[in-house]
Amino acid sequence: MDLIAKCGLKTDLHIHSCFSAHKDGKKVNGNTLANLNILIDKLIENQVNICSITDHDAFNFELYHVLKEEEKKENCINKVLPGVEFSVLFKAGDKSKVIHIVTIFDDSDEEKVRHIQQVLELDKGKPKYDSVDAFTEDTYISILREIGIDTVMIAHQKNSLLSKGKDKKNDASSLGAEKFNEFLFFEYFEAYEFRNKKNEIFNKKFIFENDINDSLRMITGSDCHQWSVYPNEDDSATGEYVFTFIKCLPCFRGLVMAVTDTRRIKLRNSFFNPTETKLEYISFIIDGVEQEIPLSAGINVIIGDNSVGKSLLLHKINDNRKLNALSVKRGYERYLKDNNIEITTRLSESDLFRFDTQGEVRKLFEEGQLKASEFLQQYFPEDIAPKPLRSLVEAELQRFYDAIQTKFDFDRLKKQLPTFKIHCEGIPSQSITFIETLKSISDKGYQDVSAQIAEVIDKLIQIERLEKLEIIDSKTIREMRVSFESILKKYERKCHEIGLENKKINTVKGLIRVLQKKYTKLLSDEQKILSAYFTDIAAAVEGIVNTVSLHNKIYECKFELAQRLITPQKAEVYQYSFISKLDVEEISNDYLEDVLSRILRKNKRIYTRTITQDMLQKMIIYYSEDAISPLDELKKKVSAQLDKDFLVKHSIIQNGMDVYKELSDGLNSQIYFTLISGETNNKGIYIIDQPEDHVSPKAIKEYLLDQFKDMSEIRQVIMVTHNPQFIVNLDVDNVIFISKENDHSLKIVSGALEYENEGYSILRIIADNIEGGLNTVARRMKRYEKGVQF
Repeated sequence: MDLIAKCGLKTDLHIHSCFSAHKDGKKVNGNTLANLNILIDKLIENQVNICSITDHDAFNFELYHVLKEEEKKENCINKVLPGVEFSVLFKAGDKSKVIHIVTIFDDSDEEKVRHIQQVLELDKGKPKYDSVDAFTEDTYISILREIGIDTVMIAHQKNSLLSKGKDKKNDASSLGAEKFNEFLFFEYFEAYEFRNKKNEIFNKKFIFENDINDSLRMITGSDCHQWSVYPNEDDSATGEYVFTFIKCLPCFRGLVMAVTDTRRIKLRNSFFNPTETKLEYISFIIDGVEQEIPLSAGINVIIGDNSVGKSLLLHKINDNRKLNALSVKRGYERYLKDNNIEITTRLSESDLFRFDTQGEVRKLFEEGQLKASEFLQQYFPEDIAPKPLRSLVEAELQRFYDAIQTKFDFDRLKKQLPTFKIHCEGIPSQSITFIETLKSISDKGYQDVSAQIAEVIDKLIQIERLEKLEIIDSKTIREMRVSFESILKKYERKCHEIGLENKKINTVKGLIRVLQKKYTKLLSDEQKILSAYFTDIAAAVEGIVNTVSLHNKIYECKFELAQRLITPQKAEVYQYSFISKLDVEEISNDYLEDVLSRILRKNKRIYTRTITQDMLQKMIIYYSEDAISPLDELKKKVSAQLDKDFLVKHSIIQNGMDVYKELSDGLNSQIYFTLISGETNNKGIYIIDQPEDHVSPKAIKEYLLDQFKDMSEIRQVIMVTHNPQFIVNLDVDNVIFISKENDHSLKIVSGALEYENEGYSILRIIADNIEGGLNTVARRMKRYEKGVQF
């Protein structure tokens, strides 16, 4: 027998022979010892690995013994177990029903197995029932005690657990919901048998809805009554029978371990990832003798005495890549040399998924490293792009600011209108008056157009470079860019022309000023007064024109921003929602009003037709003494508020609560192991040293065990642990025990939990060498006054 289970074993524990004739009549007449080769051929044809003939309330040792000889041959039949299908009368209130229980016995003691036939000796071809065609429950338990062999009990449950029709005869659920729940709660049966594949879906739905995954384990049984049509029940059967695969070694103890853990039972042989990288062995040379320890593709745990080099082993197969302390590295090498040990297995860096050294996971939480780590960031969705949304908001705010600035400019120009004395005397004929009417031409409008078009061109260039942009769209955008570049050149030319014109104007203005300066020296006082008078009139006219022009531009600016919801980006990972979002949930007129309300004093509102600088200054909360102007302060505070609102933020939601902000405060490692247990993008082996560090026993039981079981179906796991839950309750696939003999020579033994030989038993090693191991093993194996010995 192998040390570990390398794949699932196809199993059928419900086959009838002619010794069921007292219930099944002629249907089983052909299932005789003489025809046993028919069944054997069918079992081999269907590649069945574990089987049992389970007749109704009867057992024939000779038939069992001949079939068991197949274990010694080179075929697929690895284990034949003794079994009986008992008819047991159960009472539930005023209801009594006969339930069929497939009972499988330990085969390790042949004399005790032979004794089963004596205990169930038939009377005139019929069992000695103490009820109508059945044993009472008390009699059934008495029979098991008399036989005195460890058992696995599988209750008949042919009908779907969600079926609303009439219960099938002899199903456990036919006793009613209360009694069925009692069976589940007290784990009366190790498993429940169904035959129809379509019932699997409904049974799983029932298990999920009632949260009883650990209590209700389903297994198929052919219930074959005619060997010639195996695995069909008889020649009238329709539909394809689906076998159950169980993950265990082909032995009774392996069966016990399998049917008491839902993860070990499947309808497909998919317990391990066949394409994932894995180590087949860990190779040693101890005292000159080569030794290979086989590894499971699932979970391998390394246990043993203190200071035997368990952590050293993990670092060594990882080629010491995570061993930074030179002193520790030297200490490890010295230990290997002193004990004449060489570890030859090396894992390439590309084949490693992660290696969490002792205490490393704890540090991630205690020191707040997990929150900012690349590991955690990879689960978040693509961040929302805030810039386009903010640009829409800022464009609308700029229109608002411009309206305010127009009102302020009007107030300023109005205030700056000149006052002067009107000159009423005649104008001397010889007087020349210089009035500066030449003004530079403003190119601001053209500059704004050019700047905006240049931004569009830059954006189009960025879009052209996008990897996912299709060729036809790239061509369209290129044509648009060329058109915009042509427009840009036109407006840049206009700006250039205005610049040339302004040069001419400024030259003429300069010449006039020179002439004016020379002429002013020749003027009389009266002529100077008159010249100043005309200059004042010209300035007043210009001021009035500009003021009236601005007055006509004053209006009550109302926001006109179309509502746009900002949907958070979400990625669901197990029970967690990884969210990338902004603080603001929508942009709209209401949002803009809300931004202003956070900056202005209570119940204050800006009306752009009547606002003044003094009014605005008094409206702003915490107005800075260093502010350049009230409008500048408003812009500054609004921009700061937008910085907060449009900052990308991350959340991790679990059960409606955001746990992301708690990570730096030491959130337990549940989230870490949940995430890596479902990681499928990164391949390779996961190595961890003592995952139980600073994790409560409750968290291990309720969260971590399931996460490691999930991981074992995806990748190979190698761990060092001192915690019995991480061995027995995790139902690991391989245990490697390292010890020292006579305080010198290193001894290594290994195997699945159920493995035992004349030299050692893995369960006994755990019980004897792991603190709390004895109780954990006992709880795992105990079943209703039936204790599997270890």
